[in-house]
Amino acid sequence: MTKQKIIRHVQLISSNTTKIKPEDKPKSDTPEAAYQILRKDWDNNTINLIEEFKLISLDSQMRVNTISTLSKGGTDCTIVDLKILFATALLSKAHSVIIAHNHPSGSLKPSTQDIALTEKVREAGKIIDIPLRDHIIVTDDGYCSLNEADFVAFN
Repeated sequence: MTKQKIIRHVQLISSNTTKIKPEDKPKSDTPEAAYQILRKDWDNNTINLIEEFKLISLDSQMRVNTISTLSKGGTDCTIVDLKILFATALLSKAHSVIIAHNHPSGSLKPSTQDIALTEKVREAGKIIDIPLRDHIIVTDDGYCSLNEADFVAFN
């Protein structure tokens, strides 16, 4: 009996059930704008309880294509899979991305893991030409932009 070779076919499909004109999409061209968009998307019942990680996919004019929740974790961490992050970015036709997560503790200080993840996403994004614009830490009371605070060299 001879072994058969299996060839798999991969097809990218994008489904857009709501048609929004580009000029009607919110613009996320500053950390403050990104924070305001994220706060509207965040569940107020869980922002102080569990850590979540989100991806904002941006078009070439810094308008929001999608906001995706990529993971939910415990009280002080969540797992981020870069394969899922960039698959989501590609499927949403991202020109660039902003990543974000909340700190249920209320602290706006990025951890060493936050900084390391930011560097990893930034480097991976460079390779596939989807630049990372910022990493926003979100709390009930405010935000920290890792780009604005110069924790990571984004350019």
